[in-house]
Amino acid sequence: MISLYLSGRSWVHRLPAAIKLTFLLSLSIGILAIESKAGLLFVLSCVLGAYLSLGPGGTRRIVGLSVLMPPILTLGVFQGFVMGWEIAIVSTVKILIMIVAADLVTATTPTQAMLSCVERALSPLCRLIRRNPRRISLAVALTMRFIPVLSDQWRTQRNAWQARSKHAPGVRLLIPFFLQAFNRTDQIAESLRARARH
Repeated sequence: MISLYLSGRSWVHRLPAAIKLTFLLSLSIGILAIESKAGLLFVLSCVLGAYLSLGPGGTRRIVGLSVLMPPILTLGVFQGFVMGWEIAIVSTVKILIMIVAADLVTATTPTQAMLSCVERALSPLCRLIRRNPRRISLAVALTMRFIPVLSDQWRTQRNAWQARSKHAPGVRLLIPFFLQAFNRTDQIAESLRARARH
């Protein structure tokens, strides 16, 4: 499932996994306090700039992530009608920041390095609550890895629709998109259970 590491020797690749995951955690907490659209767009521009600094591979990856825009914007429009457009715009930009930042860490960090880092960080807490840190680190890594997986899934469904119809799919792909995503998570969960039994 996960051949999503983007090999390279950029400055982002050379950063230790601990620093990148700490940055991601700090960013996810920090943007909660930012309500200014200009401030959020500046943060998004910085994250995109870091991604583009990876070179052509990073540019292609960003273009690939753009296929997630229709479902994100659809959710933003729904939120706009329910909670107001100001809140919807801020919320949508925050989601975009987290998606790009999480995928940047995913693309530049080998899976094993990510698992080891999260496992070490969670070990004290896991001893306290008597949980296996390896399981929690695997859950964190899978969550981050799913962003480009869902991007590829949306692209595949959109291309299949365009091959059959001349009309834009609009929101009609959202239900099959989410159903397939849930089905994929069930398959992964079953695979993990099967491996745990052996």
